[in-house]
Amino acid sequence: MFPSARFAALPRSGFPGVIGGLLMASVACGYPRPPAHPAAEVGEKKGAEDEGFEAAQVERPGMPSDAPHGFALAPGDTLAVELVSTETQNIEGLMLDGKGMIHLPLVGDVAVGGASLSEVEQVLTQAFHRFDRLAQVRVRLTGRGGQRATVLGAVEKQGPVELHPAARLTDLIAAAGGPLSTVTGPDPVTVADVSGAVVMRDGKALPVDMQRAMLGDPKHNIYVRPGDHVYVPPSRGMNITVLGQVGNPQLFVHREGLRLTQVLALAGGVTTGGDKDDIRVIRGTLLKPKVYTASLRDVVDGNSHDVVLQPGDIIFVTDHFIEDFSEVMAAITPALSLGLTSAALAITIQR
Repeated sequence: MFPSARFAALPRSGFPGVIGGLLMASVACGYPRPPAHPAAEVGEKKGAEDEGFEAAQVERPGMPSDAPHGFALAPGDTLAVELVSTETQNIEGLMLDGKGMIHLPLVGDVAVGGASLSEVEQVLTQAFHRFDRLAQVRVRLTGRGGQRATVLGAVEKQGPVELHPAARLTDLIAAAGGPLSTVTGPDPVTVADVSGAVVMRDGKALPVDMQRAMLGDPKHNIYVRPGDHVYVPPSRGMNITVLGQVGNPQLFVHREGLRLTQVLALAGGVTTGGDKDDIRVIRGTLLKPKVYTASLRDVVDGNSHDVVLQPGDIIFVTDHFIEDFSEVMAAITPALSLGLTSAALAITIQR
C-alpha cells in the first residue's frame, strides 16, 4: 500500500505549508505517553476522555422537515415547443443555458429556469400572443440534462447521475455504484469513509449523515435535488496507518481491541534502524491532532501498558535521527492528505 519507508533522508524543511501550518500550530515539542485506552486516561473516569480522538466527532441532526420537490427546469434540460395556430410549427432542441434561458424565433430569449412545464406553456403563449392572438403553445421535455446530481470521491462510478422523481440520497449513491469498500491486497482495506460524506446544496453543507441514511433514517435519507453535490471521502478514519521504520508500512482495518504491539507485528516489526523508544501515535482531526510517544521497549519489559488503538490512528516508528515532529509529518503527509478534504468539509458543517 505504501512504499518501503526509509525516511531519515527526508529534508526537515520539506513539511508542506498547508498541513504543516495547521499541525505545528497545535502540537507542542513534548509528547505524553498514550493512554492505555482512548476512552480514558486512567480507568473510565468521567472527564478523562482523550480529547484528540473525541474532537473528530461531528454531530449531524438530519433534516426532519425534508419533503420531495416538484419538477423544475434547470440549465441543461432540453425542450420541444409546438406552436399551434393557423399553421402548426415544431421547434426542437431548445436547451436551457447557464442562466435558464431559451431562445425562440420572434420572441427572443425567454427565462424558463426553475419553472414547471405548464408554467413555461403559459409564459410562451403570452409571448407569442404579441404576434399571433390565436397561438397556443405545447411544451415537451426531450432531454433531462439539468435533472442531475453529482457524486465524487470513493464511489464506484464518479460523475453526474440523472435523477428520477422523488430520488433519495441512497438512490443517488446506488446509481453511482455504491461506496468503495475494499482494494486488492493481502488484507482488505476500507476505502470509503461513509460517515464522513458531505452533501452540498446551493454552496452549503447539509446536516445529514450518509451512514444513517443508508440505514434508512428518513431524516438523513433526504430527497435529492438537481444540482446537489455529494462527496464521499477516502477513508483514513476507519483504518490504522502504520508508517516509518517497519518491515511493511501499510493500512490495517481497525477492529475493536486492536493494540499497538499487534499492528507493529503485522507490519513486519520494527526494523534495525527504528527507535523502539520513540513510536509516535497521532490521533484526532488533522486540524487538532494529539501526539503521543510510546516505547515498545517499555511495553515488552513490562514497564508500560500496551495501547488500545482507535480508528484513524497513525503509528509512525521513527529512526534514531529524527528529533522533531515536523520531520515525522514530512514523512507521513501523503497518508494524512487523504483525509484533509474530509476534515475541511466537517468544519464547514460545524460552522
